[in-house]
Amino acid sequence: MSTADTSTRNRPVLMSLSDKPILTVLRATAVIYAIYLPIALWLGHTYVPLPAPPGASPLYGISHTKGYAFSSPLAYSFRPFADDKLDDQGSPVMLYEDNKPLGPAHSDDLDIERIGKGRYSYRKGVGLIFSTSDNSDPAANGRHYWVDCPNKSPLTSELRCDP
Repeated sequence: MSTADTSTRNRPVLMSLSDKPILTVLRATAVIYAIYLPIALWLGHTYVPLPAPPGASPLYGISHTKGYAFSSPLAYSFRPFADDKLDDQGSPVMLYEDNKPLGPAHSDDLDIERIGKGRYSYRKGVGLIFSTSDNSDPAANGRHYWVDCPNKSPLTSELRCDP
């Protein structure tokens, strides 16, 4: 063996050019994680979900129907207050997006699908058909949706809407 062969064998292995981008990515990832983690922990401890108004019922089982329209079955206690037919406009049930009332209520299904912008209707056999204020997906926009009857009796815990 020559002396040149033994000197290369005993030297520490130097980093090749192809290893530098990997180290750069690893360093950048570590820096991003070091910044993100404290912020995420702080936000997680300070986030307070928006409370529903007293007596309101949050929407559940929201599904996309067509266009801008979404549907949700309402709680059993709201069923007596649904409109019987498409032409009825007596349901006192109001839909809220966060703390903002949506509407117009008693809208036509085609208007809800095509125009959206907060329109809704609540009919027997159909349930609540609604759109969000900005025509976004209610499951992904981060807002809270609930229904309420503005004229319910404050003296009893029973839901009583007066049209």
